[in-house]
Amino acid sequence: SKPSMVMVSCRRAVFLCIFLLAQTCIAVDPAIIQKIRDFASSSLSQWKVPGLALSIIVDNSTVALSEGYGYRDLSKRLPVTSSTMFPIASCTKAFTTALMSVHDDLGMYDWGAHISTYLPVALEDPFAQAMLTGYDMASHRTGLPSHDMVWVYNNNLTIQEIWKGLQYLQPCCEFRTEFHYSNLMLASAAHVIETITGSIIDDLASKYLFNPLNMTKTTYNLDTLKNSPDHALPYTTVESQNGTVLVVETQYDYAYAIAGAGGINSNVNDLAQWTIMQLNRGVYHGKRIISGDMIDLMHEEMMPVHDRNETFYIWYPFLFEIGYGLGWIVAPYRGHKLVFHPGNLDGFSSLVLLLPDDGIAVNILCNMEENLFPFALGFFAADMLLGLEPLYDWNKKYADIQSQMDLEDAREIAQRNKERVPNTVPSHPISAFCGIYSHPIYARAIVQLDPSNHTNLVITYHAFAQPMQPVPLPHWHYDVFLAVDEFFITFQTDEYNGQITAFTANLELIVDDIIFTRV
Repeated sequence: SKPSMVMVSCRRAVFLCIFLLAQTCIAVDPAIIQKIRDFASSSLSQWKVPGLALSIIVDNSTVALSEGYGYRDLSKRLPVTSSTMFPIASCTKAFTTALMSVHDDLGMYDWGAHISTYLPVALEDPFAQAMLTGYDMASHRTGLPSHDMVWVYNNNLTIQEIWKGLQYLQPCCEFRTEFHYSNLMLASAAHVIETITGSIIDDLASKYLFNPLNMTKTTYNLDTLKNSPDHALPYTTVESQNGTVLVVETQYDYAYAIAGAGGINSNVNDLAQWTIMQLNRGVYHGKRIISGDMIDLMHEEMMPVHDRNETFYIWYPFLFEIGYGLGWIVAPYRGHKLVFHPGNLDGFSSLVLLLPDDGIAVNILCNMEENLFPFALGFFAADMLLGLEPLYDWNKKYADIQSQMDLEDAREIAQRNKERVPNTVPSHPISAFCGIYSHPIYARAIVQLDPSNHTNLVITYHAFAQPMQPVPLPHWHYDVFLAVDEFFITFQTDEYNGQITAFTANLELIVDDIIFTRV
């Protein structure tokens, strides 16, 4: 027989009481917080991380921890605090999709509408061009791979140039068939909202997110971060001649054109407010910021990640089903819904992690690039806050993952070196390769003779050095040269007049080499 509504209500009430009691125990148990604090502070040296900031939310709205560890400035021994400003990199993407959702709530934008409703679209794939929606752009299912070398270190690039240049980028698969991460598409999604509203992303975020959420320090402006009295310096590691790994200061990496994909600077105090709103389905201290339906939509899988070689499965091999929502990665974790996103820029790594059904959030910012420690700390904290034994020794787990990644890199280099043909010479005098070469969106590169040795070449290209400056272009074999020990520059000769007309570069590995035509 069908249970009565009274019985159902009682069962729900009992379940809710048990659930809230469990949550309250987690919130008030200082031992759990202390274990997380100890893990964070004691692991920095192992991971060569100068400094890290961490905030934790429990019970949907309680800030259980917000503090810093280590140093924001190593040379001056200035400590990280909960107010220390960091670039949050790709954790920005969820802010862009939140702005899109706000404008859907306002009736100014529709997630499911063709983007051509709002502004002209030009893509190489005509079907994608006709059918493109915000869902596609924000969930990485357009068929475009990263093409990140378009924007890396390219401070002169504008979002308008990116939007118009998308038509010159080769897709790597059919539209809506595979997941391929694209910063350009999330940046372009922000451009759509800017076009609809006539306002820049900075102002929109301040009006609809930063100000209502009391995120008083958060900004898209890198100069504001640098001028803050409490900001983190960027660091990387280099290997010395004797094999010692050294921590050295590097440069900030920022291209305003892709602000919608990775342009926000913030601190863990402010991110705590952001995640409180997320956990409360769009409500912040009683005020509705985004509709609950929109929050649910952003946290829902829009595109499954099937390729086990995709970076997400390398970073999170213990997650068996990974999907991408709208600016968020979504996956089940030990019987709980997990919604999260990492971030990486030169000098910085970050992680924002939500367990929305459990009222838990973890925000991590650190000043070491391409570092896996935020993942180790984030999943350790998740286990602790869920009341579970750690799934792994998380530091060891991620040290093993890093070792596997390093080994794979070494294998690729060994294979590359094995395929090199020795004792070859270029087909032309070295000076014949000099010139200006251009691509409609990858911009231009200049090949010149090395001023200090006219038997060698140098190349000036925005993605190869910051600030942009000539870097060596040593000969590899035949008419192939190697830039920054990574990118092959292969010169092409006109079959009729014998002149050098172009070069190709493997700037995006899963499509054809990019063709730069001689100007």
